[in-house]
Amino acid sequence: QMAAAEDCASLAGVGGACSMAVTGLLCLFDLWFSLRGLTQCAVFLACGLACLQGETRLLYTYHDMIQANLGFALKPLGRGIAYLL
Repeated sequence: QMAAAEDCASLAGVGGACSMAVTGLLCLFDLWFSLRGLTQCAVFLACGLACLQGETRLLYTYHDMIQANLGFALKPLGRGIAYLL
């Protein structure tokens, strides 16, 4: 019973990280070439990829860089705050 709840939470976390990264990519298509729009796209994409690394450890070659610069994404509380962004 408990393993199923943990699997669902893990799947929801991966889904949240992927949706944030996809939002960053889709934002580029709707970009009006303003500094604010470009910054928003970059933040969504960077946070989405960093949170995806925190959830799955998929990008193992970039783990040290993410730990040094975006350490919040490696902790569940930090990822939760980023998802509320």
